[in-house]
Amino acid sequence: MANKKEITRNFKSTDSELIQLADKVIAAAERDFVSLKEYGLKKEYIKEAINKRKIFSEMPTDEEILADKTASNTKKTDSHEALRMAMKAVLSRITLHFGKTSPELKKAGGEALTGYSDAEFCQKARRIERTGRENIEALAEVGLTPEILDALNTLVNEYDDLIDVQKDLAVQRDIKTRERISKANELYEYCVKISDYGKAAFDGVNPALLESYKLTDRIRKTKNNTETAAENTEESNV
Repeated sequence: MANKKEITRNFKSTDSELIQLADKVIAAAERDFVSLKEYGLKKEYIKEAINKRKIFSEMPTDEEILADKTASNTKKTDSHEALRMAMKAVLSRITLHFGKTSPELKKAGGEALTGYSDAEFCQKARRIERTGRENIEALAEVGLTPEILDALNTLVNEYDDLIDVQKDLAVQRDIKTRERISKANELYEYCVKISDYGKAAFDGVNPALLESYKLTDRIRKTKNNTETAAENTEESNV
């Protein structure tokens, strides 16, 4: 599978600083439009900048996306523990009734309940359930019931679903982050272009008005920025 093309923010700022910059230069361009149109600025370009600012400001931040992922992680952790306890309830009965060296315990995957990947943990749970159901009559002597096995089945299905949710959130975070970086770059380029119009009109003519079109050192474009979509956070440098 081909690697995804890296997408980087080509300037430095936080999301909020970029929005403030856009607000500043857009307001200045609307105020000074009579002067700027003499240098080729069109009303449509300002409208496009306003629209790009609106789209970018309404996009979910990485902090919001991470909050969803954190909530998912918490649910998955709780589900894992509940499933582990349900697995233990059956596995302990298999061990008690058949012994530690029995074929039944081996078929259930052994006594260990740690050291598994998510997929392996689900597989182990299903092995335990199947072994329990195959030996339900014998294991009834040590308290195993269909209800205990049904509860195990429910929990492993829930955990399996949460694994999928977590993977999907990770993919969605990457997609949304890449999209936000792309939209940030677009908005920044509009800000730079409007800034250039302002400098053309007011540099050496009106220092007070020129001030509205200056980019701060914090936001100025840099060639050395290497931040990628996967590394971005709401308050990271862009």
